[in-house]
Amino acid sequence: MDQKVTIYDLSKSLGIAPSTIHRALYGSGRVSEETKRKVIDAANRMGFKPNKAAKSLSRKTIKIGLIMNGVFPDFHNEVLRGAKTACEELSDFNVALDFHMPSLPLSQRGQEILSKMNTMADEGCSGIIIQHPPDINGFHSVIAQLHDRGIPVVTVVSDIRGSERIFNVRTDGQATGRMAAELLWGFAGPPSARSWK
Repeated sequence: MDQKVTIYDLSKSLGIAPSTIHRALYGSGRVSEETKRKVIDAANRMGFKPNKAAKSLSRKTIKIGLIMNGVFPDFHNEVLRGAKTACEELSDFNVALDFHMPSLPLSQRGQEILSKMNTMADEGCSGIIIQHPPDINGFHSVIAQLHDRGIPVVTVVSDIRGSERIFNVRTDGQATGRMAAELLWGFAGPPSARSWK
């Protein structure tokens, strides 16, 4: 297997400081055009490929907000576990999760979620995932405001149609209903077909 070319290899080959190599490759600071050209030519010739994980160390943290409405705790814990797993797998790229489960009574959760969406945006979340309550009053407006600020919103479990959310992730209710009916028929169909007795 070929050895990966590093900034230090380029530095040694060109006789230029690693910090200057870095600035030339990533455009982060002052480097003469001649030096930049030499570094880029050598990087191409030697097969240098940027290390995405190392490059991400210089980036700010990408915070993903997750707000579940808390009506079905077992289900919501599974969604949270999935989001945490994804963020852990992306942690080399500075991705982190900010989670919120509403505490107010169901009748007040809509307002709590809307308020938390704005708080998460103000605190630097790069995108927000929501599972909204049945009453979606005010959600279209807040999602539009976040969209205008460049903060994408994703809905899970149930959708807010007509909003500026970027996509919705949910189970296939029709497939679930069909499977349940077919399985129940297998158990409760004609006595000759009942497999549970």
